[in-house]
This record gives sequence, C-alpha cells and structure tokens, in this order.
Amino acid sequence: MRTYFGALIVGVLIPGLLIAGWLAISAARSERAQLEQNAAQTAREIAAAIDREIATAKGTLTALASSRLLLADNFVEFHRQATEVARKLDIQIVLRDPNRDYQILTTRTPMGSQPLQGSPPELRLAEQQALSSGDIAVSNVFLGRLTKTTISAVVVPVMRNGVPTYFLEVAIPTKKYAEILQRSVA
Repeated sequence: MRTYFGALIVGVLIPGLLIAGWLAISAARSERAQLEQNAAQTAREIAAAIDREIATAKGTLTALASSRLLLADNFVEFHRQATEVARKLDIQIVLRDPNRDYQILTTRTPMGSQPLQGSPPELRLAEQQALSSGDIAVSNVFLGRLTKTTISAVVVPVMRNGVPTYFLEVAIPTKKYAEILQRSVA
C-alpha cells in the first residue's frame, strides 16, 4: 500500500505540481511583461503631453519675439500684448535684458513696476544654453520670485544682428506638470 501511494505521488502529483508551478510562473511573467508595457506607454503619453506644453510655450515665444512692438522697443504696448496672451494661456511671460541682467517687463506686474535685478541660477543656465544653441532652452525647476511657486522656464534669445538683445521667457508652473501626471493616472 505504501509503495502504491509512493508511486502515485511520484507519478501523478509531483508532475502535476511541477506543471502548476510552471503555469503560475508563466502567468506571472506574462503579467509582468504587460505591466511593463503599460508603464512604458503611460510614460510615452506623459512625455508627449509635457512636450506639447513646451511646444506651446515655444510657439508663443517665437510669435512674440517677432512682434513688431518688441522690434520697435515699444515696451508699453508689448506688455499689453504679452499680458493678454499670458492671461489666455495661464502663463507668465518675462522679457529680460541680458546685458544689464534685469527684467524689463513681466506679465505678473503692471508696466512700470520696479524691475527685478538678477535671476536664479537655473534661469541663467537656461539662458546660456539658449544662447549657445540659438534655440529654446528649458530650465530646471526653481522658485519664482514673484509668484512664490515652483516653475520651470522656457527661454528663447531675441537676436538682432547676431547679438542677443533680450531673453523672452515663459514661466510654466509645476502644477501644470502635476495636472498632466494626474490625468495620466486617472
């Protein structure tokens, strides 16, 4: 009887357990592969949404950089124009003088307000990248001095005769990035 049960265990139960274990491991691998694929897709969607946000900022800056008001140094009217654009897009637009290192105007304050001197290191680094590449640059996250919120900036140099006359910048609040992440989780 013992031999019979021993043979039954060795002949039937052990192979059955091995097959069940193999099936469980295969199912786990398949599930893991599917989860990795879903995570990669979500990451691509988040990156695309952030790229769209930056592309919108770049388009806005490109359009404003070629504004006849800016080219004529009509800062009062340019401020009005930039403020209207900033209000519609819920962003902050800043015009900086790279030679004197101060803000000429920002859409967060009325025209003629005391300009802010200097800039955070993250913004200066983005400005240097924009100058060296001749294209837009995106800063690391930093604390905005006027808004007192964390932001990143998209920077484009405004060139005249090959010389950087101004930096035109869009401040993107990090809450926009958080909203993108929240939408992707939902």
